[in-house]
Amino acid sequence: MFTEVLSMRLIKLAIFVLALTVLTTSIGSMLFGWQLSRLNSSLCMLLLGLLLLRAQNSDPGKQNLPPAGIRMLGAIGLIISTLILAQGLYRSDLVVLLTLPAVGLLGYVLVRSLREWQAREVTTSTSSAR
Repeated sequence: MFTEVLSMRLIKLAIFVLALTVLTTSIGSMLFGWQLSRLNSSLCMLLLGLLLLRAQNSDPGKQNLPPAGIRMLGAIGLIISTLILAQGLYRSDLVVLLTLPAVGLLGYVLVRSLREWQAREVTTSTSSAR
Protein backbone atom coordinates (compact mmCIF):
# COMPACT_ATOMS: atom_id res chain seq x y z
CA MET A 1 0.00 0.00 0.00
CA PHE A 2 2.72 2.47 1.01
CA THR A 3 4.88 1.62 -2.00
CA GLU A 4 1.93 2.14 -4.37
CA VAL A 5 1.24 5.58 -2.91
CA LEU A 6 4.92 6.47 -3.07
CA SER A 7 5.26 5.28 -6.66
CA MET A 8 2.14 7.22 -7.72
CA ARG A 9 3.56 10.37 -6.10
CA LEU A 10 6.90 9.83 -7.85
CA ILE A 11 5.14 9.27 -11.18
CA LYS A 12 3.18 12.51 -10.66
CA LEU A 13 6.40 14.38 -9.87
CA ALA A 14 8.17 12.89 -12.90
CA ILE A 15 5.25 13.83 -15.15
CA PHE A 16 5.33 17.40 -13.83
CA VAL A 17 9.09 17.75 -14.30
CA LEU A 18 9.03 16.27 -17.81
CA ALA A 19 6.06 18.39 -18.85
CA LEU A 20 7.83 21.50 -17.57
CA THR A 21 11.02 20.52 -19.43
CA VAL A 22 9.15 19.89 -22.68
CA LEU A 23 7.35 23.20 -22.31
CA THR A 24 10.60 25.05 -21.64
CA THR A 25 12.43 23.49 -24.58
CA SER A 26 9.45 24.13 -26.87
CA ILE A 27 9.33 27.79 -25.90
CA GLY A 28 13.11 28.01 -26.23
CA SER A 29 12.92 26.53 -29.71
CA MET A 30 10.28 29.02 -30.79
CA LEU A 31 11.68 32.16 -29.20
CA PHE A 32 15.43 31.61 -29.11
CA GLY A 33 16.00 29.13 -31.93
CA TRP A 34 17.25 26.32 -29.71
CA GLN A 35 17.82 23.15 -31.73
CA LEU A 36 16.40 20.60 -29.33
CA SER A 37 13.83 18.78 -31.44
CA ARG A 38 15.38 15.33 -30.89
CA LEU A 39 15.60 15.92 -27.15
CA ASN A 40 12.05 17.20 -27.11
CA SER A 41 10.81 14.15 -29.02
CA SER A 42 12.55 11.81 -26.59
CA LEU A 43 11.13 13.63 -23.58
CA CYS A 44 7.64 13.63 -25.10
CA MET A 45 7.75 9.87 -25.59
CA LEU A 46 8.95 9.39 -22.02
CA LEU A 47 6.15 11.66 -20.81
CA LEU A 48 3.62 9.62 -22.80
CA GLY A 49 4.94 6.43 -21.22
CA LEU A 50 4.63 7.86 -17.71
CA LEU A 51 1.11 9.11 -18.38
CA LEU A 52 0.06 5.72 -19.71
CA LEU A 53 1.67 3.97 -16.73
CA ARG A 54 -0.21 6.28 -14.37
CA ALA A 55 -3.48 5.63 -16.23
CA GLN A 56 -2.81 1.90 -16.08
CA ASN A 57 -2.09 1.96 -12.34
CA SER A 58 -5.13 4.03 -11.38
CA ASP A 59 -8.18 2.42 -9.83
CA PRO A 60 -10.61 0.90 -12.37
CA GLY A 61 -13.34 3.33 -11.29
CA LYS A 62 -11.04 6.34 -11.69
CA GLN A 63 -9.47 5.45 -15.04
CA ASN A 64 -9.61 8.32 -17.51
CA LEU A 65 -8.45 6.13 -20.36
CA PRO A 66 -9.92 2.73 -21.23
CA PRO A 67 -7.54 -0.26 -21.45
CA ALA A 68 -7.96 -0.37 -25.24
CA GLY A 69 -6.85 3.26 -25.44
CA ILE A 70 -3.81 2.50 -23.31
CA ARG A 71 -2.88 -0.38 -25.63
CA MET A 72 -3.36 1.73 -28.75
CA LEU A 73 -1.40 4.74 -27.48
CA GLY A 74 1.29 2.45 -26.09
CA ALA A 75 1.72 0.73 -29.44
CA ILE A 76 1.81 4.01 -31.36
CA GLY A 77 4.27 5.53 -28.89
CA LEU A 78 6.47 2.44 -29.02
CA ILE A 79 6.57 2.55 -32.83
CA ILE A 80 7.37 6.27 -32.90
CA SER A 81 10.03 5.92 -30.18
CA THR A 82 11.66 3.04 -32.02
CA LEU A 83 11.71 5.04 -35.26
CA ILE A 84 13.23 8.06 -33.47
CA LEU A 85 15.86 5.79 -31.93
CA ALA A 86 16.68 4.09 -35.24
CA GLN A 87 16.96 7.39 -37.09
CA GLY A 88 19.18 8.86 -34.37
CA LEU A 89 21.45 5.85 -34.31
CA TYR A 90 21.71 5.98 -38.10
CA ARG A 91 22.78 9.65 -37.87
CA SER A 92 25.13 8.91 -34.94
CA ASP A 93 23.24 11.29 -32.67
CA LEU A 94 23.91 10.52 -29.01
CA VAL A 95 21.02 12.67 -27.75
CA VAL A 96 18.62 10.12 -29.15
CA LEU A 97 19.83 7.59 -26.56
CA LEU A 98 17.47 9.39 -24.19
CA THR A 99 14.72 7.61 -26.10
CA LEU A 100 15.82 4.23 -24.69
CA PRO A 101 13.98 4.69 -21.36
CA ALA A 102 10.85 5.71 -23.29
CA VAL A 103 11.07 2.60 -25.49
CA GLY A 104 11.46 0.41 -22.40
CA LEU A 105 8.63 2.10 -20.50
CA LEU A 106 6.22 2.06 -23.44
CA GLY A 107 7.09 -1.59 -24.11
CA TYR A 108 6.41 -2.43 -20.45
CA VAL A 109 3.05 -0.60 -20.53
CA LEU A 110 2.06 -2.36 -23.76
CA VAL A 111 3.06 -5.84 -22.58
CA ARG A 112 1.33 -5.36 -19.23
CA SER A 113 -1.83 -4.14 -20.95
CA LEU A 114 -1.83 -7.12 -23.32
CA ARG A 115 -1.39 -9.55 -20.41
CA GLU A 116 -4.29 -7.98 -18.52
CA TRP A 117 -6.43 -8.14 -21.66
CA GLN A 118 -5.59 -11.82 -22.18
CA ALA A 119 -6.35 -12.58 -18.53
CA ARG A 120 -9.76 -10.92 -18.88
CA GLU A 121 -10.45 -12.86 -22.07
CA VAL A 122 -9.60 -16.16 -20.34
CA THR A 123 -11.83 -15.39 -17.34
CA THR A 124 -14.65 -14.26 -19.65
CA SER A 125 -14.45 -17.38 -21.80
CA THR A 126 -14.22 -19.61 -18.71
CA SER A 127 -17.24 -18.01 -17.05
CA SER A 128 -19.30 -18.10 -20.28
CA ALA A 129 -18.53 -21.82 -20.76
CA ARG A 130 -20.21 -22.61 -17.45
